[in-house]
Amino acid sequence: MFSRREKMLLVAAALAVAAVIGLQLVGSSRSRVGADEARASARWRALKKDVSSLEARLAAMTSPPSQAVPRLLRAGEASAASTGVTLASIRPRRPTKTALGSVEQGVEIQVTGRFPDVAKFMLDLQKKHPYVRLTRAAVTSADGASDNVNATVVIAAYSPGEVKKK
Repeated sequence: MFSRREKMLLVAAALAVAAVIGLQLVGSSRSRVGADEARASARWRALKKDVSSLEARLAAMTSPPSQAVPRLLRAGEASAASTGVTLASIRPRRPTKTALGSVEQGVEIQVTGRFPDVAKFMLDLQKKHPYVRLTRAAVTSADGASDNVNATVVIAAYSPGEVKKK
């Protein structure tokens, strides 16, 4: 049927075809690996950007301990002025260490006013001042005949660092 020479040529052709197919597979797997690496690299860059953004937000929400209380005082005064409540008192609280290792600087604010205005005051503190956290609120009626109330609100800001012992 086939001569020895033809058989050798057929085997050589088959090997050549196999080699070409093998090279194509290697090339396509390399391009697939290259595409996977490109996607992974792009994802890594996106994650690094997200981390940078979160670090910037955290830095904006925390402040050095020396600035925390003044920021809280300004936030309380600004919210009181914009909502129409009367500030009865503002008193800084002792700093405390949180479970995560940051320092919580608190301020206790006592206000009086109509209940809707006091509610707006508490909402305004949280909405307009992202670094402020409302940690406690107690509202009592000023008299039984009107909607006037007294409220004690504790707000806090967070700082990195240690609580100083006195």
